[in-house]
Amino acid sequence: MFNLEQNQVESSRLISVDCIHNNDPIKYTSLQDANLRWKNKNQDKFREQSIISYLKEIREQNNKILSELIENLNSEQQSIQQVLQNQLDQTDIYGFNLKQIEEVTLIYVNKINQKCCLIYNLIQNKKIKLDIIQSLMIQMNGYYDNYGKGVYFIEQEGRCFNHDQQDKNNSCIPFKFTFNDIVIVEVDIQNNYIKWIKQSTNELYKLNINTSQDLYSCVNLHYYSKVEILSEFNE
Repeated sequence: MFNLEQNQVESSRLISVDCIHNNDPIKYTSLQDANLRWKNKNQDKFREQSIISYLKEIREQNNKILSELIENLNSEQQSIQQVLQNQLDQTDIYGFNLKQIEEVTLIYVNKINQKCCLIYNLIQNKKIKLDIIQSLMIQMNGYYDNYGKGVYFIEQEGRCFNHDQQDKNNSCIPFKFTFNDIVIVEVDIQNNYIKWIKQSTNELYKLNINTSQDLYSCVNLHYYSKVEILSEFNE
């Protein structure tokens, strides 16, 4: 059934327009416009995902670069340590003059790896102020593993080591010493003894020695150790 009254049709159109104006226009859009909006939304989402993917890729690349840098640094550090060790290997024997040997030796220890350092002046029938060693025995052991192999010495924790008196090897002594302590070492070839004296407390330890072989002054060094020969000191 058709409504043929023109005035009523015009009135219906006006009512529809008035309804749209009084409500959100977005709710009233064409299908073509809705499809265009949906397409733009999908394109925005795709661009966003592409950016996120690109940032993740950059992060992974940076992490890989950092890992390689850390690995290279660790490798270089190991190489430097090896070079330092090789330098130490090349300096097993240090030569000092007789005047230096007759002075007190200040020894302070830093790290673990140990070697013996020989001072090539044969001990004569007189007193000197350094530890002593039978050079042939320690050379046969490559200057390593000197405990009980040709050495008479004391270490900072208060123990004495020697190779020919098992009852006194690795035995306790009356004192310990540390950084900046001065220990005077007296060797008497004629009376066959060595004596260590801690200068600050005057504590001492005396040990008989075997003088049938040549004896040389020495210090027992840990890795990165230092030895200072003092030209003057107060006894």
